[in-house]
Amino acid sequence: EIEIPRVGRVCFEDAETGEIILINTSNKTFQKQYQENALTTQDTLVRQMRRRGIDNFQFSTDSDYAKALQGFFQTRVNRRGR
Repeated sequence: EIEIPRVGRVCFEDAETGEIILINTSNKTFQKQYQENALTTQDTLVRQMRRRGIDNFQFSTDSDYAKALQGFFQTRVNRRGR
């Protein structure tokens, strides 16, 4: 997820340490930092996959993912046909 829903204060638990923190998900600074971190993480993963020759597919659940997936596979077919 690139954005976290703005739902106010939410308790999160760190699965590894058990630490519980309270975050105001509606806070503009938090929203900006969250989005920046998510985009950086996503970009790093995509670059690592490309370096290793691994195809990746990104989609959003708020759009027609079937059409996007179809386009992804068509691109792979076209690439192999060259």
